[in-house]
Amino acid sequence: MSQQTTKRVILTGAIAAITIVGAYTGATIKTDNEKQTTRKKFEEATPEQMIEQLERAKSQLLYQRGELEKKIRQLHERQKARNTSGSES
Repeated sequence: MSQQTTKRVILTGAIAAITIVGAYTGATIKTDNEKQTTRKKFEEATPEQMIEQLERAKSQLLYQRGELEKKIRQLHERQKARNTSGSES
């Protein structure tokens, strides 16, 4: 490899590294700001608003739980069907 090609590769790698680090840092800062904003809203909320937010979170979690239980049930049914068809052979 020539010296110019080596410099070009190093420069390209350095630029890529700077871009990746910058993107990661920006995403981290954005996430931290969102967490602080959410925490601040929650702390400033009235008790009624807190209850409403918690109820919303609860319903979302219950929905996710139902979906996960459904997937587990389907997985067990597929495994049972596979075991049943495997033992008939």
